Amino acid sequence: MKRFVAVLAAGTALSSLGVAGAAQATAQTTGTTASTTTTSTTTCADGPVGVLRSQVCVTIDGTGVTAGGYTSPTRSDWTAQSASYTLTLGVVGGASLGTDTGSGILPPGGRGFGYLAATAPCGSTVTATLTTTTWGYGTAATVTAPVTC
Repeated sequence: MKRFVAVLAAGTALSSLGVAGAAQATAQTTGTTASTTTTSTTTCADGPVGVLRSQVCVTIDGTGVTAGGYTSPTRSDWTAQSASYTLTLGVVGGASLGTDTGSGILPPGGRGFGYLAATAPCGSTVTATLTTTTWGYGTAATVTAPVTC
């Protein structure tokens, strides 16, 4: 059993370093074979375009869910200014999985706002919303995605 755990740990470590084939590491202990396979899905949605535009994305890997967003100005004469944001993540018809609020400088090229990580039940649908505001301008984007394990 110790050899089995050691082989899986080594495969995971090599995989995280990008060593080719490490993700397919297998171990055999008294006729039992174990392997690791992961698949993640990223779904994004854009909000309406005005003075600001935003995009929010969720990435689902098994029951693990992460959410983050990006906001950029649409005006060519935009100067960097302070912006506030709220990123929410939840299960549709169910519990909130988290809220991230804060502020930062929104430069002419745009920037990422917010990050959340949580676990959602298999078979559920998650939704994430990013709302960004600055000097009377605002934008919001919402995405929903199924958690298929």
